[in-house]
Amino acid sequence: MSTQITLDQYRALEKEFGNFLSGNVTQAQADEALQRLDLLRKKLREFFCQPEEKKSLIKWIDRILKAEDMAHQNFFGQTFDLTPFRQTLEKLGKQKVASWRRLGMEIHYLPPFVFTQDLELPGWKIKPEDWFWEKLAKSKLFLKSDSGEMIEMERAEFLGQVVLVDTRCKPTYDNGRQMWKDDEEFLGPIMKQLRDEKKIAPYDLPSSRFGVLYQELDDHILPAIAKKFCIPSVQLETTIMGNILPQLYPEMPRHKNGIANTWECRAEHCNGVSHPLDSRESNDGGPAVGDYGYVISNWRSRSFRPLGVVA
Repeated sequence: MSTQITLDQYRALEKEFGNFLSGNVTQAQADEALQRLDLLRKKLREFFCQPEEKKSLIKWIDRILKAEDMAHQNFFGQTFDLTPFRQTLEKLGKQKVASWRRLGMEIHYLPPFVFTQDLELPGWKIKPEDWFWEKLAKSKLFLKSDSGEMIEMERAEFLGQVVLVDTRCKPTYDNGRQMWKDDEEFLGPIMKQLRDEKKIAPYDLPSSRFGVLYQELDDHILPAIAKKFCIPSVQLETTIMGNILPQLYPEMPRHKNGIANTWECRAEHCNGVSHPLDSRESNDGGPAVGDYGYVISNWRSRSFRPLGVVA
């Protein structure tokens, strides 16, 4: 449809409304004309949109895609098809992505990829320690499905997902009083509200991420985060994510996680549902220390890091 045809149609609709005001058309005809007028207004905005405006709408996506491609090349030594990522960014819009970023949650694309212990990648300098690979090989690691079923974990992998990554560096242990940076604008209010409502166990610092039970994460905390920040799904990071993300995106503050001696909950369970996995980074930044606890334990030295799954 050309600009001239659109303008002619717009003028014709204006005439219809003029007739309506004179009482020459029915209400139904006027309603139909109004709907057509709204559609044409949208098309006119597209026709007369300034080039600078169009460029700005494209530039923010291109910047994200360029940075993502560079990160993939540096770590994996190869590029991946970022079409799914672009489509998701276009659907979400700049304001939504920016609002998450202000909360310390960056949007990224984790390409479909299977990791093995002997695999060599340019950016994979630190790998999970032997115990993780041994448990994986012996079918001792499980992931919980959306329905709550425990599914055997067959491989350490990325699934080709658009995710929101918590960029913060976890805090160093301070007798249970340690707090995550800037959590007063992020998870602090959620944790306090859930404790005030007695949905999760009390803690010395009500807004803290520490001192939570695994079951509380599944039942209350992660769903509350998803609802509060309009994220389709919120999960825990897997061990391989916790290991690779600081190396894949070294500009994030969390690349210094190795200097902190607190633990993080992971998505995997070891030997069944009652033994969820925890990990703690070594001094050189990789999760070289791992263990599994119990569903009923709420350590003062263990917290969690949410992973938003957008697409």
